[in-house]
Amino acid sequence: MKTDSPLPAPGAPLEHYVSSAPFDLQSVEAMTAEQSKVFQASQLRLMWWKFRMHRLALVSGIFLIVLYFGILICEFLAPYNLHTRNMDYIYSPPQQVH
Repeated sequence: MKTDSPLPAPGAPLEHYVSSAPFDLQSVEAMTAEQSKVFQASQLRLMWWKFRMHRLALVSGIFLIVLYFGILICEFLAPYNLHTRNMDYIYSPPQQVH
């Protein structure tokens, strides 16, 4: 059975050509300054660019930074020491704040 297919017969070796000229990407396609900036950016910078595009992520990140900062200064803001107890009322039930 003979076909007019441009494909080689099954099992036949494929023809290929190898060029000895060095491959230069810049000669094939010239990049603009913006494309070059993205192409040469580090993984961290690419993630930062994506993160900055999401307003909710930025607000959440700022909120977390404020909370972590509060952890650092919470002992300074506390009205009493960590080990301070009022021994007169140690067995009293919880009271409503007036």
